[in-house]
Amino acid sequence: MRSLTLASLLIFFSLLFALPSHASGQDPADEMGFGIAPVPVADPSVTANGYFIYKMESSASVTGSVMLKNPGSRPLTIQIAAVDAMTAQAGGSAFAASDATPEGVATWVKFAESSVTLPAGMQKPVGFTVSVPKSAKPGQYLTGISAYLVNVPPTAGADQGGNHLGASVTMQTRYVIGVQVDIEGAWRPSLEVDSAALVRQPSGPFIGVHMKNDGNIFLKPSGMIVMTDTAGMRVLDQPIKMGTFIPDTEVVYPVRWSGELASGTYQVQVSLDYDKDRKEIYEGQLEVKPANAPQDNGVAAQEWGTIGSGNEISAQSDPVAPAQAQAGPDMWLWVAAGIGMLLVAVVALLVLNLMKMRRLRELK
Repeated sequence: MRSLTLASLLIFFSLLFALPSHASGQDPADEMGFGIAPVPVADPSVTANGYFIYKMESSASVTGSVMLKNPGSRPLTIQIAAVDAMTAQAGGSAFAASDATPEGVATWVKFAESSVTLPAGMQKPVGFTVSVPKSAKPGQYLTGISAYLVNVPPTAGADQGGNHLGASVTMQTRYVIGVQVDIEGAWRPSLEVDSAALVRQPSGPFIGVHMKNDGNIFLKPSGMIVMTDTAGMRVLDQPIKMGTFIPDTEVVYPVRWSGELASGTYQVQVSLDYDKDRKEIYEGQLEVKPANAPQDNGVAAQEWGTIGSGNEISAQSDPVAPAQAQAGPDMWLWVAAGIGMLLVAVVALLVLNLMKMRRLRELK
């Protein structure tokens, strides 16, 4: 049994390290790469930041286009879709999954084509229209144009014939270009911080600061979180600096607790500056219970990260501005793939071992 276990582990690690180099973050353009970029218009300010910024009114429409590029040596089919935007955990834009049903600003965007097949070395513009509904109120809005490959072949595999083992992992690369719509009128900046709670993560304890952009424009809050114990001693003093905070979204901003995590009651003060001279101050108490006791500080475990009413987040962009984003596989995919490979190896080796034992009995 020991030899069987060792053989299983050897096969597992050999399969894991046999994954192609671009699976670890290198550019896959040589095999299945593609590109997308905004097509400049007469007004250079629309695409000067690498994404689209439109100043519009209710009931108005505007047209634009993106350039799809295939620098590779084989034809590619690229899917285009509009996706809703939300705020990433520490600020910056995050976008819903490409196959999620649009519910917000993404419903304003329509494409001339939803799928484009490009021959090797070719490029093609794809037009779109942004139509602001009559009911839209003044403020800043964000959506994204998502481009991804369809029918992506497995990026890692092994021969499944004979006594060989096989496993595969599919990589899905996605690019998202932001589309910002500014509707003139009464712009109202507003930020609310309503709680702070202990959140235990595998990487260590964090203080989750629950905040909401309940105004109608983008914000970039920055400030401090200070925690003191019952004796008035500071146990936490950390800066907070967020990227773009999208209107009508909520986040639980993570602040790592690097000191000794002792049980007790702490005073928490969060002070954030935003929109030049505005300030939001939260003061409250945080109770830290023993690690094996349930925590109840107003932020549920499932609320860790981005909070939103709608689709899951699958991509995160530059944490400063709603520009172009690329999404690759999450770490859990590799863990699941590794476990799957190990199980396949163990089962296959058990079968082979039983067959060998049967043959030996027959020879006797």
